[in-house]
Amino acid sequence: MDKFLFGVASSAYQIEGGYNEDGKSESIWDTFCEDRNNIEDKTDGRIACDSYHRFKEDVALLKELGVNSYRFSISWPRVLPEGTGKINAKGLKYYLDLIGELISNKIEPIVTVYHWDLPQILQDKGGMLNKDFPDWLAEYSSVLASAFKGRVTKYIIINEPQCIVGQGLVTGDHAPGLHLDIKDALYATHNLLKGYGKSFKAIKRIDSKAEISIATTGNVYVPEDKESAEICRQKTFSVDPEYPWFGMSIYLDPIILGNYPEEYYKNFGDILPAITKEDLDLIHQVPDFLSFNNYSGTIYRKGKPIDFKKEGIETADIEWEQIIPESLYYGSKFLYGRYKRPVLVSENGMCDNTGADKGEVRDIRRCRYIEKYFSSLMKARKEGADIKGYLYWSLFDNFEWSRGYSKRFGLVYLPFPDTARIKKDSFYFYKDLVKKNNF
Repeated sequence: MDKFLFGVASSAYQIEGGYNEDGKSESIWDTFCEDRNNIEDKTDGRIACDSYHRFKEDVALLKELGVNSYRFSISWPRVLPEGTGKINAKGLKYYLDLIGELISNKIEPIVTVYHWDLPQILQDKGGMLNKDFPDWLAEYSSVLASAFKGRVTKYIIINEPQCIVGQGLVTGDHAPGLHLDIKDALYATHNLLKGYGKSFKAIKRIDSKAEISIATTGNVYVPEDKESAEICRQKTFSVDPEYPWFGMSIYLDPIILGNYPEEYYKNFGDILPAITKEDLDLIHQVPDFLSFNNYSGTIYRKGKPIDFKKEGIETADIEWEQIIPESLYYGSKFLYGRYKRPVLVSENGMCDNTGADKGEVRDIRRCRYIEKYFSSLMKARKEGADIKGYLYWSLFDNFEWSRGYSKRFGLVYLPFPDTARIKKDSFYFYKDLVKKNNF
């Protein structure tokens, strides 16, 4: 039996800094942050957690935490400053050094290939609306697989396509800040999935032993009674007629089951891009495991959603995150039941803005959160869902995209703009949890 993956997760733009060092070019997030109106606290990721310079210190924190895995992403413009073509040796060396440091400390690297930082030079060519995007992503994936072969065995090709399309290309809340009409957004969705398919095949050609995944997210509908159980399962995989890109099935069905949901064709058939059998065959690359990022849920009672405010359901320190531990139980069960793939909880975490007091951070709410969500996941595991692991988001307080540094998810506190590391109570709580549950 494979080891249970206990770890934490991060992403390049949110923690690295070193935004223009050693040959790195601009990403769409570098450009997006130049307009201070795009970021709540008028900040950017130029320094972030400064992990580009402090990665050995960060790996030492991981070792102290006792985790056996670390999920991190690669900065595309750091490795391929022109988007394609010439490899930046200095940029690639950073990741090789990080991976080497992890392995020497018996921590397995889990590499996210694309976590939202598209090179600006490729966005200038149309980004995901360019017909060549799938080839760009596949070339980039090939570079990583060739460089990391023998050291990295687990790849998550795309993180949260829901946010890439929904927030980056439709609402404009995230980089590149576009407001596409629905027809173009559906084309970008299809193109992104073709990129997944080509990248999957490219990595497998280079390393047949590589385990490949995609990280999904989305609202989980939680039944409070038997009457609501089937309604919630269906709702979790339904296709919203107005906002289809925020669901899960339009991405996972073609990847795992071989075609888009019937609802997708029914609701959008007249404006969907041309979807050929060759396209579907390309996209239909079944992942070795399914990565699941869980933050939100909706409770149903007697077949109807409850009002979380009236019911007094606890909310985290970011408005979209309700504390519903059962969402991890049902989300994992629903995903495993529909797709029959091992589930890795690749992100789960709480925004708790408790500050530092005399060098200590008493984030007791986060400790309770971790305990309840992990227990919920273990319930799903005991009932037969194939659960591959649990990765807390995140190791650090970091650059929380359009919210800047105003929202804190980390086990380690950073007094921005200072990048000193201060371990929170939740760091020690998670350390103890990992030790007690070393399967």
